[in-house]
Amino acid sequence: MAVSAPGSELVVNRLADMLFIHSIRAHIGSRSEACKNGLLRAIFDPQIGVALKAMHEKVERPWTVESLAAACGMSRSAFAVRFKNLVGETPLEYLTSWRMQKATGLQKGDKKLFEVAKSVGYDSDAAFSKAFKRMFGVAPRQYRRSATVPS
Repeated sequence: MAVSAPGSELVVNRLADMLFIHSIRAHIGSRSEACKNGLLRAIFDPQIGVALKAMHEKVERPWTVESLAAACGMSRSAFAVRFKNLVGETPLEYLTSWRMQKATGLQKGDKKLFEVAKSVGYDSDAAFSKAFKRMFGVAPRQYRRSATVPS
């Protein structure tokens, strides 16, 4: 039985991270047709990447196009056009989609609906429920019940 040296698992994980990042950078650097637009390109964009990072790190903030544009030092209209061109949807469409994806993970716990809503940027569970149903076609409570039913 082989015994690993102290810290070897950490080193392997870090090397895997570095390899993954290097692969993504090389792919984007190839300037292939697939990299001209899309989320990967947007993440590495010096301005839009800042907005995406802000949305992902502080999903609960009451973001507006104006506040996102200010976060990356752009005018509101220039930001909205550049974001849409790179990501393929408007900043607020993307934000809503991200919030709902985040909420599906939170729904698996025992948090109350209002707590889930608040943690993804909604001031009321009614507004959250409406957005959730529009995205997934079912109410959050129904989604939660179906996710917890054993197969």
